[in-house]
Amino acid sequence: MAFSEIESALELFKSGSPEEAIPILEEIVENVPTFVIAYVLLAQAYESSMQDEKAVLAWRKAYQMIPNSPLLPDPESEAAPETAPKTAPKTAPKTAPKTAPKTAH
Repeated sequence: MAFSEIESALELFKSGSPEEAIPILEEIVENVPTFVIAYVLLAQAYESSMQDEKAVLAWRKAYQMIPNSPLLPDPESEAAPETAPKTAPKTAPKTAPKTAPKTAH
């Protein structure tokens, strides 16, 4: 079903060929039109292949399904970035606190 196809599309993204995932993702959204992650991946794949108009349409579909998501920009907003974040923001790694060097007595 759609999950194995999504896994195939994700593998193409990981291998650096997101544009090759487009036909897979297009088929998924045609067969399962409520699969939000498929629209997000499709939008990113369109962006990577410079198909900006199609990318905007895919972002709009995803936003319509989850309008209050902090990860999806409002495509109608002037303040919306051109693309949504590709990954979640990373936090700074925690480091061990520095201790003062021991002095010999």
